[in-house]
Amino acid sequence: CGILQRYAQQRSAEWQCPARGSEKAKERESERARKRESERAREREGEKARKRESEEAREQAVAGALRVRVTFATEKNLAYISVLDLGSIWERTLRRAGIPVKYSQGFHPRPKIQFARPLPTGCGGAAEWVDLWLETPHTAAAVRAALVGQTPPGLTVLEVHPVAESEPALQELVVATEYYTLLREVDPDAVKIAVAALLAAETVMRPQRGRRRHKQYDLRPLVQALAVERDAPAPWTLALRMHLAALPGATGRPDEVLKALALEDVPYRCTRQRIFLR
Repeated sequence: CGILQRYAQQRSAEWQCPARGSEKAKERESERARKRESERAREREGEKARKRESEEAREQAVAGALRVRVTFATEKNLAYISVLDLGSIWERTLRRAGIPVKYSQGFHPRPKIQFARPLPTGCGGAAEWVDLWLETPHTAAAVRAALVGQTPPGLTVLEVHPVAESEPALQELVVATEYYTLLREVDPDAVKIAVAALLAAETVMRPQRGRRRHKQYDLRPLVQALAVERDAPAPWTLALRMHLAALPGATGRPDEVLKALALEDVPYRCTRQRIFLR
């Protein structure tokens, strides 16, 4: 009897396995179907968001925007002014152009002008950004036309385009910058060796600026790329192309890179060529 009972139980288990397997297969298929439907829903939402952004951009292009982003270049004497002086220059330029800039609230209202990242003193900018908040909607074409002939020597407006008011501040979007630094009266082979040594180093300790100069920071993680280019225009000997991090509290500076390479005393010309946003 015991043998027969065990045989009956075994047969019963064998008969039930296919049923349990089919139930699990159905559950897996149902889970896959739910995932596919969820992915399709996300795609539909993304398509709707892109359509809304496209419609908003078209509306801003026709009706005008309350926030515009100006791409501009600085050179010559403007490379040696501070970001505060550059802001004052933009204030006077916008006033002459008749562009109604919005002002902040409080006892000391200031025009709502926001730069992507301050330029190091002595460096020009090939493609800088400044955001302007306007009192009344303006098209990008109208803003650019108003700026024609109003900028001082050394400041050139390259492009104007509308920006959504809800977009984060420019400073929050910047992640890196690229500098092109021309050098003169240097030994190309010695510079190449110094660059290789800096890139191979695990740490490059440098004193902090300002009141914290007694403390040090590690420059090496801020140097994302550094290359020597020998095809520099005359009378320059060579050029350094630097790709530096530009995060809150951790910003690489070209002058600090030159000091780390022992090149701070040689004649050089620095230009920030690109700003990278996240």
